[in-house]
Amino acid sequence: MATRPPNYCRDCGAQWYPIAGAPPLCPGCRSPNVAPVMSLNEPEPAAPPPERSSALPKVLTLVALGAVFHIVAGTIAVSLFRDDPAPRHAEVAAAKAAKKEPEPVHARAPKAVPRDPNAPAPRATPRQPDPPAPIELLPKLPEPTPVPTPPEPAPKPPEPAPRTLPEPPALPFPPPAMSWVSSWEKAGDVRVRVAGVAATRVPLEARKRKFLSPEPYLVVWVEVENTSKADHTYRRWQPATTGDCTLRYSHGGPVLFALYPPESNREWFSEFTQPLAPGGPPTLESLVFSRPDPMTPGDLTLILDATRVGATGRFSLTIPNAVWAKR
Repeated sequence: MATRPPNYCRDCGAQWYPIAGAPPLCPGCRSPNVAPVMSLNEPEPAAPPPERSSALPKVLTLVALGAVFHIVAGTIAVSLFRDDPAPRHAEVAAAKAAKKEPEPVHARAPKAVPRDPNAPAPRATPRQPDPPAPIELLPKLPEPTPVPTPPEPAPKPPEPAPRTLPEPPALPFPPPAMSWVSSWEKAGDVRVRVAGVAATRVPLEARKRKFLSPEPYLVVWVEVENTSKADHTYRRWQPATTGDCTLRYSHGGPVLFALYPPESNREWFSEFTQPLAPGGPPTLESLVFSRPDPMTPGDLTLILDATRVGATGRFSLTIPNAVWAKR
């Protein structure tokens, strides 16, 4: 088994056997300057060969010296050539002016050539005709005076279209054409008249189903008109044997109000309360009664309560027998 040589410290001279894995430090002074103890039989380690110096610094030094030499030599040569001062600008200009410019070729006179007596006489050059005289232009005529253009007439405004009044809406349950009409009865600022009388079937409704009555009734159409400048209101008259809307015979007996089929009623085409516009137009209302006995002589009288239109008293309208007793 090989034994490890002891280590020694070059600083304090202590020796010890190294332990595997321990740092190479002197246990006495903790100096890293340690080395193994060499045996006397072992040869000393050979010294490392001396490092060869590089020739690059010497080459760079020679290049730098050569560059300096060339610079110095060039500076000396420039200073030697500059001993003769440059000519001045004025002297250069005078030297140029003193030089004689060559005479142009076209300005030189041709040399006289002796004429040969035996040579034929030179042919005379024909004379060129004179240029024609300039043509005299005619005097410029004055420009004609422009005739002013008459202004265009202004376009006529379009004629307004003839005003057409809108047609009144069709009434859902109107009186028959060419029906009998009574005279006006007035109470306060409101007046009423009969606009038609007819025995006809009446529009009814039952459970949202609309239909015409199976039998005819006596229908009296009345018109209500506001003649004042103030607003009035109309509340619908309800036909009855006694009350605000009655129809009576000449002997005083009432005409019964209409009796409709079970679970049916009038189909109203307007609200129960309606405004009466000042000055018209009139409001149309239809009143339905049972058919009176045509054998009863005399006229019928329609009595309406004026409080329904904001007035006082009653309206009394007469319906002739020839109108309601038609068969």
